[in-house]
Amino acid sequence: MNIQEFCARIQQSSAQKQSGQTIAMHANESCEDFINRLLSM
Repeated sequence: MNIQEFCARIQQSSAQKQSGQTIAMHANESCEDFINRLLSM
């Protein structure tokens, strides 16, 4: 993933949060797994 793709995903995530669409970290999920799950969406 290049920096432009990363920034686009951050902007998309921000828009989803503002519209009430959020993604929660699972209780038994590591930070690395959570980030990987977010980036694979």
